[in-house]
Formats: sequence, C-alpha cells, structure tokens
Amino acid sequence: MIKSNKLLYVYCFLTKEASDEDLSSLLEDLKGIATATVSFEVFTHFKCVYSEVDKNIFQGEEAEARLEDINWIAPQAAIHQKIIQEVDKLAPLLPTKFGTLFSAIPIIDKFLNKHEATITEFFRTTANAKEWVLKGRLLKEQYVESVFNQRIASHQINLSPKQGTRYLQEKKIKSEILREIPAVTDHFKKRVLDIISKDSLQVLFGNTTLNTNEKILGDLVFNITFLAPLHSLEAIKDNLVYFEQLESNSDFKLELSGPWAPFSFVPELTTD
Repeated sequence: MIKSNKLLYVYCFLTKEASDEDLSSLLEDLKGIATATVSFEVFTHFKCVYSEVDKNIFQGEEAEARLEDINWIAPQAAIHQKIIQEVDKLAPLLPTKFGTLFSAIPIIDKFLNKHEATITEFFRTTANAKEWVLKGRLLKEQYVESVFNQRIASHQINLSPKQGTRYLQEKKIKSEILREIPAVTDHFKKRVLDIISKDSLQVLFGNTTLNTNEKILGDLVFNITFLAPLHSLEAIKDNLVYFEQLESNSDFKLELSGPWAPFSFVPELTTD
C-alpha cells in the first residue's frame, strides 16, 4: 500500500512475455519522473511499469505552474518516452500518455480488468509491429525556380525582352506556381500513402504547415504516422527510396524516423 502523499505514475502496460528477471535488470538502471525509482507490478494478465512519486509533483498550486513550464515538462516527457522505448525492447507494450496517475495498485488492477479485452486486442494488432513517422518536405524556393525554368525551357511561356516587363511576368508566373503547390503536394502525398498503405496495419495523418522555420530541410507538407509489421519494413523502405529517387521531383524530400513503440495507436481507455 502506498503512502497518502504518494501517487503511482504509470509509463506503460505490457504483456507477460518479458521475464521478471529481465524487467528488473532493465529497470534498475533507469531513473523515472522526478528521478523516482522505476518498478513494475504483475497483474493477472499484464504487467505495469510505474514510479511512486510525490503527490505534490502533479497536484496543488505549485504543480499547476510546474506543468505549464516547458523547461520542466520537456525533460520529464523525454524520460517518460525513454522508459517506454527501453521496455519496448523486452515485450509488446501499451504506452500511456505523459502524466498518467493512479492512487493505488488495486485501482490499476481494476482498470486492467475493465479494459482487458481492449488491451488484449491492442497487443494482438500491434504484435511484431512498430510505429514509424514519415515526413514529406518541399524545398519550396528551389521547386518554384525549377518549375519556372522547366516552363521556360519547354517554351510554355515567353518572356518580354524589356527588363521591367520581364520582371513583372516572372513575378506573376512564380506566384501562380506557388498557388499550385497544395495540389502538387496533395498528389505527392497520395502516391506516398499508396506505398505505405500496402504493407502497413494503420496509417494516421498529422498536422502540417507550409511556414516552418526549418529552412534547411524544407517546408513540411505532410506528416504520416504508420504502424508497420517488422517483416514488411524493408519493402516499405525500398519502395520509398525508389519513389524518391526515380519518381518524385527532386525538390521533394522524405524523412523516415523510427521505430517507436505504438504511441499513436493506443485506444482510448477511461479511468472512471
């Protein structure tokens, strides 16, 4: 039984594939939220990785200010993710959101019993699969210049020999090319999605923007998160490389990152 001034901070639930010995060995070298010890508890069907933390870290007036401080949140969120990624090496797991808290072990047991069917199905679906993130970027200025030059070379447009008129023509044409970008990137995204969808279990789209400050890498035009079986990953990678090198405009770039635990595909589990 935990003390009244303590809470259980839960990182993840996992199957019983990992032995208690392996899990203990892994966790003893890790530090959890607010440098707390990381432990685990064995339940009827699952295991739970957690830390016992002071209640005032997450509750009270000081906690409210702390939880709005990015300088505190960011490193703690990184710890949360690191523990999940380490445990993920041992057995399939269901990662929790940052700040998942329970008041006692019996409450966790009740929660797991309530959602046993959903969690079991989640483990079945994500078995031998990992989460990946694919970002599509456009080198926008280079793309505009490239298309503009292509149209000049193919005689699709004729520029005036007069410098002032020519400048206005170029400005108008380049503005038109900029307006075409959403349709072009949508087509590019659909072709990439076709490649991923063939071998993925689930696919999600993230928010995108054409005004990122990452000028070196280009503007982010799409962000796709997908769950892929390990056996299909090489085929996906090969197809993406082929697409980027031979089929896509050179001003479009693909960035693949992973593997991650299936953070984005966790079902909604109420704690009521």
